Amino acid sequence: MSIMPCSVDQRDAMLRHNLRLDPDLPRELRNFLSFRGAEVDIVDSSRAKDPSRAAEAIRDKRVLLSFDSSLAEIAEPPRRGRSGGIVVFRLRDKRWATLEPAVLRLLDRFEPGLLEGAVTIVEDAGIERRELKAKRH
Repeated sequence: MSIMPCSVDQRDAMLRHNLRLDPDLPRELRNFLSFRGAEVDIVDSSRAKDPSRAAEAIRDKRVLLSFDSSLAEIAEPPRRGRSGGIVVFRLRDKRWATLEPAVLRLLDRFEPGLLEGAVTIVEDAGIERRELKAKRH
């Protein structure tokens, strides 16, 4: 899917998503998103490595933001209805100075519905979106 630059209204739509952040993300990200009106909560640190947090976010129609690349492989869509999504940041380092431009790039290219039902991978070189697919059992 091509991700094109967006309008300010579309960017505001992203910030209206209910966002859930892994605790290893810099606190500046929570401040940045909250200041812009996003509803943000933090995954309990005791569950930071629990893979079920992705399924829970998707089921709860929230968007989970994380540095955990394994979430891109294990996330599955709900059986029916709308879902949340996952944003995985795969960056050369994890400091806010590197994360902030990546978040701005994501906001600039946001399209309504982009994060729902998908894993969005944000790398230094670009952004990739993958539809959530049910695993074959």
